Amino acid sequence: YAAEFAEMFGGAVSTAKTDNTPHDAVVGTTPVSVAFAPTDGTEARIVGALNTADASIRVAMFTFTSAPLAQALIDAHNRGVGVEVLLDGTAE
Repeated sequence: YAAEFAEMFGGAVSTAKTDNTPHDAVVGTTPVSVAFAPTDGTEARIVGALNTADASIRVAMFTFTSAPLAQALIDAHNRGVGVEVLLDGTAE
């Protein structure tokens, strides 16, 4: 996160940012992927992960506006993956 925040606080935001962040890390013994929007292909990374889920997907978001993510969740549900989505009820 340090490189990403240094870039942001240096004035590079949105599409002026570069993809300079390591994307793979291990937290404890769990491998995780890290991506910052918009330059790290965040949406495509999430869709890719949803497309490989074989047991369950749980999503919590303030608001949901991505058609590709919605389709990936529908596809997962259709292939038998348990899908749960929690959204903030105050979002319009």
